[in-house]
Amino acid sequence: MAFTIDRLEASRRLGVSTRTVDRFIQTGRIATKRIGKKVFLDEDDVARVKEENIGYTPDEYEVIQNDESDEDFSSLSNFPVPNGYHVDYRDLYEQSQENIEKKDALIQDLSYKLWKAETELKNSISLLEYRKATFLLESAKEKTEVSTKTLESEIRVLHKELKNRNSVIIGLSILFVIALAFSALFVLFVQWFFS
Repeated sequence: MAFTIDRLEASRRLGVSTRTVDRFIQTGRIATKRIGKKVFLDEDDVARVKEENIGYTPDEYEVIQNDESDEDFSSLSNFPVPNGYHVDYRDLYEQSQENIEKKDALIQDLSYKLWKAETELKNSISLLEYRKATFLLESAKEKTEVSTKTLESEIRVLHKELKNRNSVIIGLSILFVIALAFSALFVLFVQWFFS
């Protein structure tokens, strides 16, 4: 695969508009490769499409030719021209051709921009999906905050219970030591008294 030609060159080789080339790309008839910001087409695919004449239909108009040469503008001098004016039909013809070429280039540019916008639109998500995802994220965040607050309150309750249990254990330990001391004193006293 040789990705060496751009859309304009492909449209010239195929004899179709760049919009038609874009359709060939979208349907997968011509492979593309993006290099930087520019899209290049596979030269083999373009040649194959040209050989098959896929999607190419000749223009729907017929060119009428005079017996006279196109370069012979002498017959145009019979048209009435207001006094004092000289009309050079050759210049008018050349200017109109230039205008047509400029407009063709503009159409090709706009076709490319449209194709690019359609491609970006296919790769983007709809506003409804975006809002739905945002809503789900916000509700998950709220649930997390509620869960966090609940866990914090449970931790505080458990901490208080632990303090109370520690106080009870310490109190019972002190009482046990006192009872043990009294028992020892009692045993000593009884031994002393009976000896």
